[in-house]
Amino acid sequence: MARKLLLEQEELGGLPCCKPENAVTNNDYLSTGSGSATKVEDIIIQEDTYYLVEGDTIGEAIGDMEVQDKGAPRAKDLCLLYNTLVHLSTQKKWTINKYQGEYDTLFAKIKALCADNIVAVKLGPCKDEKGKKDCKARPENDRVKWDSKKCECVKKKKIKKIFGCGDKSASNYYCDLPKNKCKNGKLPEGFVSTGCVWKRDDIVLVNKYCFCTSSTCADGGNCIRPGTYTLTGTTLQFYDRVFTRAYNHVNSIAIATRFSNEIGFYAETVDETLKTDLATVLTILHLRHYSLVRKNNTYLVVYTPNGKEIGFFKNVRREDKMFSTIDDTTTKGVYKKRFSNCPGCSVPEEYIDWYVHHFADKVNQDGIIVRESKTKLGLGSLLINEPKGLERLLNNRK
Repeated sequence: MARKLLLEQEELGGLPCCKPENAVTNNDYLSTGSGSATKVEDIIIQEDTYYLVEGDTIGEAIGDMEVQDKGAPRAKDLCLLYNTLVHLSTQKKWTINKYQGEYDTLFAKIKALCADNIVAVKLGPCKDEKGKKDCKARPENDRVKWDSKKCECVKKKKIKKIFGCGDKSASNYYCDLPKNKCKNGKLPEGFVSTGCVWKRDDIVLVNKYCFCTSSTCADGGNCIRPGTYTLTGTTLQFYDRVFTRAYNHVNSIAIATRFSNEIGFYAETVDETLKTDLATVLTILHLRHYSLVRKNNTYLVVYTPNGKEIGFFKNVRREDKMFSTIDDTTTKGVYKKRFSNCPGCSVPEEYIDWYVHHFADKVNQDGIIVRESKTKLGLGSLLINEPKGLERLLNNRK
Protein backbone atom coordinates (compact mmCIF):
# COMPACT_ATOMS: atom_id res chain seq x y z
CA MET A 1 0.00 0.00 0.00
CA ALA A 2 2.83 2.38 0.81
CA ARG A 3 4.41 1.79 -2.58
CA LYS A 4 1.20 2.55 -4.42
CA LEU A 5 0.70 5.72 -2.39
CA LEU A 6 4.22 6.88 -3.24
CA LEU A 7 3.64 6.32 -6.94
CA GLU A 8 0.49 8.41 -6.74
CA GLN A 9 2.30 11.23 -4.93
CA GLU A 10 5.39 11.48 -7.13
CA GLU A 11 4.77 12.51 -10.72
CA LEU A 12 6.51 14.59 -13.34
CA GLY A 13 6.31 18.25 -12.35
CA GLY A 14 4.96 17.34 -8.91
CA LEU A 15 7.67 19.26 -7.01
CA PRO A 16 6.86 22.90 -6.08
CA CYS A 17 10.16 23.90 -7.69
CA CYS A 18 8.76 22.65 -10.99
CA LYS A 19 6.01 25.29 -10.87
CA PRO A 20 7.64 28.75 -10.86
CA GLU A 21 5.44 31.81 -10.75
CA ASN A 22 4.17 32.97 -14.16
CA ALA A 23 5.59 29.89 -15.90
CA VAL A 24 4.29 26.51 -17.04
CA THR A 25 5.01 23.39 -15.03
CA ASN A 26 8.36 21.84 -15.91
CA ASN A 27 8.05 18.15 -16.76
CA ASP A 28 11.55 17.76 -18.22
CA TYR A 29 13.99 15.17 -16.90
CA LEU A 30 17.68 14.52 -17.44
CA SER A 31 19.38 12.04 -19.73
CA THR A 32 21.14 9.40 -17.63
CA GLY A 33 23.38 6.37 -17.94
CA SER A 34 23.42 3.37 -15.64
CA GLY A 35 26.87 2.01 -16.42
CA SER A 36 27.84 -0.34 -13.60
CA ALA A 37 25.59 1.39 -11.06
CA THR A 38 23.83 -0.82 -8.51
CA LYS A 39 22.17 2.03 -6.61
CA VAL A 40 19.87 4.79 -7.86
CA GLU A 41 22.18 7.44 -6.41
CA ASP A 42 25.06 6.09 -8.54
CA ILE A 43 23.25 6.60 -11.86
CA ILE A 44 25.24 9.09 -13.98
CA ILE A 45 23.88 12.37 -15.35
CA GLN A 46 24.65 12.78 -19.05
CA GLU A 47 24.09 16.49 -19.60
CA ASP A 48 25.07 19.87 -18.16
CA THR A 49 22.60 22.38 -16.69
CA TYR A 50 23.03 25.59 -14.71
CA TYR A 51 24.54 23.82 -11.69
CA LEU A 52 24.53 20.13 -12.66
CA VAL A 53 27.64 18.72 -14.33
CA GLU A 54 27.67 15.91 -16.86
CA GLY A 55 29.41 12.86 -15.41
CA ASP A 56 28.24 13.44 -11.83
CA THR A 57 26.07 10.83 -10.15
CA ILE A 58 22.57 11.68 -8.97
CA GLY A 59 23.78 11.45 -5.38
CA GLU A 60 26.64 13.90 -6.07
CA ALA A 61 24.30 16.28 -7.88
CA ILE A 62 21.85 16.40 -4.96
CA GLY A 63 24.78 17.03 -2.60
CA ASP A 64 25.95 19.95 -4.76
CA MET A 65 22.50 21.53 -4.62
CA GLU A 66 22.88 21.94 -0.86
CA VAL A 67 25.59 24.59 -1.30
CA GLN A 68 24.15 26.51 -4.26
CA ASP A 69 22.42 29.89 -3.89
CA LYS A 70 18.68 29.82 -3.63
CA GLY A 71 16.88 31.06 -6.68
CA ALA A 72 15.29 30.12 -9.98
CA PRO A 73 18.33 28.28 -11.44
CA ARG A 74 18.61 26.12 -8.35
CA ALA A 75 14.89 25.48 -8.37
CA LYS A 76 15.01 24.38 -11.99
CA ASP A 77 17.87 21.96 -11.36
CA LEU A 78 16.09 20.52 -8.31
CA CYS A 79 13.03 20.03 -10.51
CA LEU A 80 15.10 18.23 -13.13
CA LEU A 81 16.56 15.91 -10.50
CA TYR A 82 13.10 15.23 -9.09
CA ASN A 83 11.59 14.51 -12.51
CA THR A 84 14.56 12.28 -13.38
CA LEU A 85 13.90 10.14 -10.31
CA VAL A 86 10.19 9.95 -11.18
CA HIS A 87 11.07 8.83 -14.69
CA LEU A 88 13.61 6.25 -13.50
CA SER A 89 11.10 4.81 -11.03
CA THR A 90 8.90 3.79 -13.96
CA GLN A 91 11.71 1.97 -15.75
CA LYS A 92 12.00 -1.80 -15.50
CA LYS A 93 15.62 -1.80 -14.33
CA TRP A 94 15.09 0.87 -11.67
CA THR A 95 11.51 0.15 -10.69
CA ILE A 96 10.34 1.74 -7.46
CA ASN A 97 9.17 -1.66 -6.25
CA LYS A 98 12.81 -2.76 -6.05
CA TYR A 99 14.45 0.46 -4.84
CA GLN A 100 11.70 2.02 -2.72
CA GLY A 101 13.98 2.82 0.23
CA GLU A 102 16.47 4.68 -1.95
CA TYR A 103 13.77 6.64 -3.76
CA ASP A 104 12.16 7.67 -0.44
CA THR A 105 15.52 9.04 0.80
CA LEU A 106 16.37 10.87 -2.43
CA PHE A 107 12.90 12.39 -2.87
CA ALA A 108 12.98 13.57 0.76
CA LYS A 109 16.33 15.35 0.24
CA ILE A 110 15.13 17.12 -2.92
CA LYS A 111 11.85 18.20 -1.27
CA ALA A 112 13.72 19.62 1.71
CA LEU A 113 16.01 21.63 -0.58
CA CYS A 114 13.07 22.93 -2.56
CA ALA A 115 10.93 23.81 0.48
CA ASP A 116 12.38 27.29 1.08
CA ASN A 117 13.82 27.97 -2.37
CA ILE A 118 12.88 31.17 -4.20
CA VAL A 119 11.12 30.14 -7.39
CA ALA A 120 9.56 33.40 -8.50
CA VAL A 121 10.66 34.68 -11.88
CA LYS A 122 11.47 38.40 -11.99
CA LEU A 123 9.73 40.10 -14.87
CA GLY A 124 10.77 43.12 -16.89
CA PRO A 125 14.21 44.34 -17.99
CA CYS A 126 16.99 44.81 -15.49
CA LYS A 127 17.99 48.44 -14.98
CA ASP A 128 20.33 48.12 -12.03
CA GLU A 129 23.47 49.42 -13.75
CA LYS A 130 25.21 50.10 -10.44
CA GLY A 131 24.60 46.55 -9.26
CA LYS A 132 25.94 45.25 -12.56
CA LYS A 133 29.07 47.41 -12.29
CA ASP A 134 29.67 46.44 -8.67
CA CYS A 135 29.26 42.76 -9.55
CA LYS A 136 31.85 42.93 -12.32
CA ALA A 137 34.25 44.74 -9.99
CA ARG A 138 34.29 41.96 -7.45
CA PRO A 139 37.48 39.82 -7.14
CA GLU A 140 37.89 36.86 -9.49
CA ASN A 141 38.06 34.41 -6.60
CA ASP A 142 34.53 35.44 -5.57
CA ARG A 143 33.40 33.50 -8.65
CA VAL A 144 30.33 35.61 -9.34
CA LYS A 145 28.73 37.00 -12.47
CA TRP A 146 25.90 39.38 -13.32
CA ASP A 147 22.60 37.71 -14.17
CA SER A 148 20.54 40.16 -16.23
CA LYS A 149 17.44 37.98 -15.97
CA LYS A 150 17.53 37.87 -12.19
CA CYS A 151 18.97 41.39 -12.08
CA GLU A 152 21.48 40.41 -9.45
CA CYS A 153 24.98 39.12 -8.85
CA VAL A 154 24.96 35.32 -8.76
CA LYS A 155 27.49 32.63 -8.08
CA LYS A 156 29.15 31.20 -11.18
CA LYS A 157 28.27 27.68 -12.11
CA LYS A 158 30.47 25.14 -10.39
CA ILE A 159 33.08 24.00 -12.88
CA LYS A 160 34.21 20.43 -12.59
CA LYS A 161 37.81 19.91 -13.67
CA ILE A 162 38.30 17.75 -16.73
CA PHE A 163 41.72 16.20 -17.26
CA GLY A 164 43.19 15.18 -20.58
CA CYS A 165 45.63 16.17 -23.31
CA GLY A 166 45.09 19.67 -24.65
CA ASP A 167 47.69 19.60 -27.45
CA LYS A 168 46.17 19.12 -30.91
CA SER A 169 49.37 17.57 -32.25
CA ALA A 170 49.27 14.72 -29.72
CA SER A 171 47.82 11.32 -30.54
CA ASN A 172 45.50 11.45 -27.51
CA TYR A 173 44.17 15.01 -27.97
CA TYR A 174 41.06 15.24 -25.80
CA CYS A 175 38.72 16.59 -28.48
CA ASP A 176 39.60 13.64 -30.75
CA LEU A 177 38.66 11.04 -28.15
CA PRO A 178 35.23 9.33 -27.95
CA LYS A 179 32.72 10.90 -25.54
CA ASN A 180 34.64 14.17 -25.27
CA LYS A 181 32.89 17.35 -24.12
CA CYS A 182 34.39 19.68 -26.70
CA LYS A 183 32.05 22.02 -28.54
CA ASN A 184 32.97 23.24 -32.02
CA GLY A 185 36.46 21.86 -31.49
CA LYS A 186 37.06 23.90 -28.32
CA LEU A 187 38.17 22.40 -25.03
CA PRO A 188 35.53 22.56 -22.28
CA GLU A 189 35.67 25.04 -19.42
CA GLY A 190 37.66 23.75 -16.48
CA PHE A 191 39.93 21.67 -18.72
CA VAL A 192 43.39 20.80 -17.36
CA SER A 193 45.90 19.56 -19.91
CA THR A 194 48.01 16.62 -18.79
CA GLY A 195 49.33 13.27 -20.00
CA CYS A 196 49.86 14.10 -23.67
CA VAL A 197 51.31 11.29 -25.77
CA TRP A 198 52.76 11.44 -29.26
CA LYS A 199 52.87 8.36 -31.46
CA ARG A 200 54.91 7.36 -34.47
CA ASP A 201 53.54 4.30 -36.27
CA ASP A 202 55.69 4.64 -39.38
CA ILE A 203 59.06 3.42 -38.08
CA VAL A 204 60.40 1.00 -40.69
CA LEU A 205 63.34 -1.39 -40.27
CA VAL A 206 64.85 -2.85 -43.43
CA ASN A 207 67.47 -5.20 -42.01
CA LYS A 208 67.67 -7.75 -39.20
CA TYR A 209 69.62 -6.92 -36.03
CA CYS A 210 70.82 -9.53 -33.55
CA PHE A 211 72.32 -8.66 -30.16
CA CYS A 212 74.64 -11.40 -29.03
CA THR A 213 77.15 -12.54 -26.42
CA SER A 214 79.76 -13.42 -29.05
CA SER A 215 81.17 -11.33 -31.88
CA THR A 216 79.83 -13.63 -34.62
CA CYS A 217 76.52 -14.24 -32.89
CA ALA A 218 77.10 -17.98 -32.52
CA ASP A 219 74.46 -17.96 -29.78
CA GLY A 220 71.77 -16.67 -32.14
CA GLY A 221 71.19 -13.61 -29.97
CA ASN A 222 68.06 -11.54 -29.40
CA CYS A 223 66.95 -10.29 -32.78
CA ILE A 224 64.83 -7.45 -34.07
CA ARG A 225 63.47 -8.22 -37.50
CA PRO A 226 62.49 -6.09 -40.49
CA GLY A 227 59.05 -4.54 -40.23
CA THR A 228 57.07 -1.47 -39.19
CA TYR A 229 57.20 -0.41 -35.54
CA THR A 230 55.14 1.94 -33.38
CA LEU A 231 56.75 4.14 -30.74
CA THR A 232 55.32 6.62 -28.26
CA GLY A 233 56.80 9.52 -26.32
CA THR A 234 55.83 12.43 -24.12
CA THR A 235 57.11 15.24 -26.36
CA LEU A 236 56.43 16.16 -29.98
CA GLN A 237 60.05 15.67 -30.99
CA PHE A 238 60.60 12.52 -28.91
CA TYR A 239 61.66 10.38 -31.88
CA ASP A 240 63.64 12.91 -33.91
CA ARG A 241 65.70 13.95 -30.90
CA VAL A 242 66.84 10.41 -30.13
CA PHE A 243 67.29 9.41 -33.77
CA THR A 244 69.59 12.37 -34.47
CA ARG A 245 71.88 11.43 -31.60
CA ALA A 246 71.90 7.76 -32.64
CA TYR A 247 72.66 8.66 -36.26
CA ASN A 248 75.57 10.87 -35.21
CA HIS A 249 77.06 7.93 -33.29
CA VAL A 250 76.60 5.60 -36.25
CA ASN A 251 78.11 8.11 -38.66
CA SER A 252 81.21 8.43 -36.47
CA ILE A 253 82.06 4.70 -36.48
CA ALA A 254 85.39 4.12 -38.21
CA ILE A 255 85.74 0.72 -39.87
CA ALA A 256 89.28 -0.55 -39.18
CA THR A 257 89.83 -2.32 -42.49
CA ARG A 258 87.84 -2.61 -45.70
CA PHE A 259 88.33 -5.28 -48.35
CA SER A 260 87.84 -4.52 -52.00
CA ASN A 261 84.30 -5.12 -53.30
CA GLU A 262 82.90 -5.68 -49.80
CA ILE A 263 79.31 -4.71 -49.21
CA GLY A 264 77.26 -3.37 -46.32
CA PHE A 265 79.08 -1.36 -43.69
CA TYR A 266 82.41 -2.43 -45.22
CA ALA A 267 81.83 -0.90 -48.64
CA GLU A 268 84.13 1.93 -49.69
CA THR A 269 81.10 4.23 -49.51
CA VAL A 270 78.51 3.04 -47.01
CA ASP A 271 74.95 3.39 -48.31
CA GLU A 272 73.10 6.11 -46.41
CA THR A 273 70.09 3.82 -45.94
CA LEU A 274 72.28 1.43 -43.91
CA LYS A 275 73.31 4.17 -41.51
CA THR A 276 69.73 5.36 -41.20
CA ASP A 277 68.44 1.84 -40.56
CA LEU A 278 71.05 1.20 -37.85
CA ALA A 279 70.24 4.53 -36.20
CA THR A 280 66.56 3.57 -36.37
CA VAL A 281 67.02 0.28 -34.51
CA LEU A 282 69.13 2.01 -31.84
CA THR A 283 66.35 4.59 -31.46
CA ILE A 284 63.78 1.83 -31.03
CA LEU A 285 65.90 0.18 -28.35
CA HIS A 286 66.43 3.45 -26.50
CA LEU A 287 62.76 4.47 -26.49
CA ARG A 288 61.69 1.01 -25.42
CA HIS A 289 64.24 1.10 -22.58
CA TYR A 290 65.97 -2.03 -23.84
CA SER A 291 68.92 -2.79 -21.57
CA LEU A 292 71.64 -4.88 -23.19
CA VAL A 293 74.11 -4.79 -20.30
CA ARG A 294 71.91 -6.92 -18.05
CA LYS A 295 71.97 -9.70 -20.64
CA ASN A 296 75.62 -9.11 -21.56
CA ASN A 297 74.72 -9.30 -25.24
CA THR A 298 76.57 -6.19 -26.38
CA TYR A 299 77.71 -7.50 -29.76
CA LEU A 300 75.53 -6.57 -32.73
CA VAL A 301 75.43 -8.40 -36.06
CA VAL A 302 73.49 -6.82 -38.92
CA TYR A 303 71.93 -9.10 -41.53
CA THR A 304 70.20 -8.36 -44.80
CA PRO A 305 66.59 -9.64 -45.00
CA ASN A 306 67.93 -12.79 -46.73
CA GLY A 307 70.43 -13.48 -43.93
CA LYS A 308 73.75 -12.16 -45.24
CA GLU A 309 75.99 -10.50 -42.64
CA ILE A 310 76.75 -6.89 -43.55
CA GLY A 311 78.02 -5.46 -40.25
CA PHE A 312 79.63 -6.51 -36.98
CA PHE A 313 79.68 -4.13 -34.02
CA LYS A 314 80.61 -4.21 -30.33
CA ASN A 315 79.97 -2.27 -27.13
CA VAL A 316 76.32 -1.67 -27.98
CA ARG A 317 75.19 -0.26 -24.64
CA ARG A 318 72.13 1.88 -24.14
CA GLU A 319 73.36 2.95 -20.71
CA ASP A 320 76.52 4.63 -22.03
CA LYS A 321 74.99 7.87 -23.33
CA MET A 322 72.69 6.09 -25.71
CA PHE A 323 74.97 3.71 -27.59
CA SER A 324 77.83 6.21 -27.85
CA THR A 325 80.36 3.41 -27.30
CA ILE A 326 79.32 1.36 -30.34
CA ASP A 327 82.29 0.45 -32.54
CA ASP A 328 83.56 -1.84 -35.30
CA THR A 329 84.29 -5.44 -34.22
CA THR A 330 87.69 -6.83 -35.31
CA THR A 331 87.92 -10.29 -33.77
CA LYS A 332 89.37 -13.23 -35.74
CA GLY A 333 85.95 -14.81 -35.87
CA VAL A 334 84.50 -11.70 -37.50
CA TYR A 335 87.33 -11.54 -40.04
CA LYS A 336 86.70 -15.16 -41.00
CA LYS A 337 83.01 -14.40 -41.50
CA ARG A 338 83.89 -11.45 -43.69
CA PHE A 339 86.37 -13.56 -45.68
CA SER A 340 83.69 -16.17 -46.39
CA ASN A 341 81.31 -13.45 -47.55
CA CYS A 342 83.85 -11.92 -49.94
CA PRO A 343 85.86 -14.57 -51.85
CA GLY A 344 88.09 -13.03 -54.47
CA CYS A 345 88.23 -9.68 -52.68
CA SER A 346 91.63 -8.24 -51.80
CA VAL A 347 92.89 -6.98 -48.47
CA PRO A 348 94.63 -3.58 -48.23
CA GLU A 349 98.09 -3.86 -49.77
CA GLU A 350 99.87 -2.43 -46.75
CA TYR A 351 98.40 -5.18 -44.51
CA ILE A 352 98.94 -8.23 -46.77
CA ASP A 353 101.74 -9.65 -44.61
CA TRP A 354 99.64 -9.30 -41.47
CA TYR A 355 96.64 -11.09 -42.97
CA VAL A 356 98.79 -13.83 -44.52
CA HIS A 357 100.46 -14.37 -41.14
CA HIS A 358 97.20 -14.59 -39.18
CA PHE A 359 94.93 -16.12 -41.82
CA ALA A 360 97.23 -18.22 -44.01
CA ASP A 361 94.35 -20.47 -45.07
CA LYS A 362 92.17 -17.50 -46.10
CA VAL A 363 94.49 -14.95 -47.75
CA ASN A 364 97.14 -15.81 -50.34
CA GLN A 365 100.49 -14.10 -50.88
CA ASP A 366 98.90 -11.63 -53.30
CA GLY A 367 96.42 -10.49 -50.66
CA ILE A 368 93.47 -12.22 -52.34
CA ILE A 369 90.81 -13.84 -50.17
CA VAL A 370 90.37 -17.48 -51.17
CA ARG A 371 87.26 -19.52 -50.68
CA GLU A 372 88.98 -22.59 -49.21
CA SER A 373 92.30 -23.41 -47.59
CA LYS A 374 95.22 -22.94 -50.00
CA THR A 375 96.79 -26.11 -48.65
CA LYS A 376 93.77 -28.30 -49.30
CA LEU A 377 94.00 -30.64 -52.28
CA GLY A 378 91.52 -32.91 -53.94
CA LEU A 379 88.17 -32.52 -55.58
CA GLY A 380 86.89 -29.71 -53.26
CA SER A 381 89.87 -27.46 -53.98
CA LEU A 382 89.76 -28.30 -57.65
CA LEU A 383 86.14 -27.31 -58.02
CA ILE A 384 86.46 -24.04 -56.06
CA ASN A 385 89.79 -22.52 -57.12
CA GLU A 386 90.50 -23.52 -60.73
CA PRO A 387 87.93 -24.39 -63.44
CA LYS A 388 90.07 -27.25 -64.75
CA GLY A 389 89.92 -31.00 -65.11
CA LEU A 390 86.77 -32.57 -63.74
CA GLU A 391 84.93 -29.25 -63.37
CA ARG A 392 85.58 -28.33 -67.05
CA LEU A 393 84.48 -31.79 -68.06
CA LEU A 394 81.26 -31.50 -66.09
CA ASN A 395 80.55 -28.06 -67.50
CA ASN A 396 81.11 -29.29 -71.09
CA ARG A 397 78.63 -32.11 -70.60
CA LYS A 398 75.78 -29.81 -69.46
